Amino acid sequence: MATQRWGDSGLPWSGNSTLAACALSGNTVVLDYNRPAVIAATKGLWRMNEASWAGTAGEVLDASGLGHHGQAYGGATTAEGWMNQAGSFSGSNYALVPAHEDLRFAAGEAATFEVWFRGNPTTTKLLCGWYNVLNSWDLRLLTTSAGGSLRWRRSDTGDGVTLTPTVSGTYNDNNWHHLAVVTWVDGGTRYAQAFADGVAGTALSGVEGSQTTNCAFGFGGRWDDGSLTLGFAGLLDEAHWCKSRLYTGAFSPVRFQASGTVVCANNTLAGTLTGVSWGATESGDNEGDISKVEVWTDGAWTQVGGDSPTSPLAGLVLPVAAGNLLRFTLAPKADAKQSETPVLTWAEATVQGATAGYYSNLLANRQGRY
Repeated sequence: MATQRWGDSGLPWSGNSTLAACALSGNTVVLDYNRPAVIAATKGLWRMNEASWAGTAGEVLDASGLGHHGQAYGGATTAEGWMNQAGSFSGSNYALVPAHEDLRFAAGEAATFEVWFRGNPTTTKLLCGWYNVLNSWDLRLLTTSAGGSLRWRRSDTGDGVTLTPTVSGTYNDNNWHHLAVVTWVDGGTRYAQAFADGVAGTALSGVEGSQTTNCAFGFGGRWDDGSLTLGFAGLLDEAHWCKSRLYTGAFSPVRFQASGTVVCANNTLAGTLTGVSWGATESGDNEGDISKVEVWTDGAWTQVGGDSPTSPLAGLVLPVAAGNLLRFTLAPKADAKQSETPVLTWAEATVQGATAGYYSNLLANRQGRY
């Protein structure tokens, strides 16, 4: 009896070239996120993946490449989020990105802002917005006590786009939700539309035609001459601002690209596979899923252990040969509160009668019976 190991101190994983959803980091396999991508129109992308914030300039990093880094105030920091870390706000703190012309839309320009958020406020709170004290500019993304509805508006005029959920409490239920707001010009008229979890609100016309003044952009509340009002207690993640109309109809915002598989190849053992074990870095109920384990036997992949098996699997009796041996399928776990993905760190197979000629002799004996 002998064992073959992959990962940490064993053979390298393989098959990754066919796995758009998987990434290899050394000998660790992890399912990848479907993050907002940096596109030509991106003017700010705050992933909020920093380990923590300490109130220093430039610490809230902008991934757009344009350098619109922000600063946390009042103790705002990061915590486990929807995609790795997220901005964590208490209702009495915020993060602010300095004013820049990239962070506003001019006459004729289209724009989109999107963000993932999680919280359970029962009164109106501001998630994100622009503020310029001279022009009273304040575009808001709000949760409200009226069923957790969402609204994007300019505060000094009352113009806005409101998306009311079909079920009371849909968006303030302490689960993760995706919010997007878009604005565009058609025939000289400016329109705006809100999307929550991909569901489109009514497109409204006649809203503010442009943002004429560079405005600071912030997360977690409203900033009136340094004072915070409508502070949001919760988490914000993957905030994306771009000068383009990204969404024209309903869509499905997803966290992960897809489930993916990884192959344990280059096996040097031949004989009867009797057991499979593996290690996956997971975090309690936050875990992703090793949803399927398969063995290459008799010229085909055969599933073992049922769906979402747990390690180890024993009592197997499957003929195996050198080459491909195991295949693991990684999948996100369907949980609206969590952010974890499965991380496969090692795998091991136990093979009995592991001799070079065992498999060919076994097949010859089988064929002799027919």
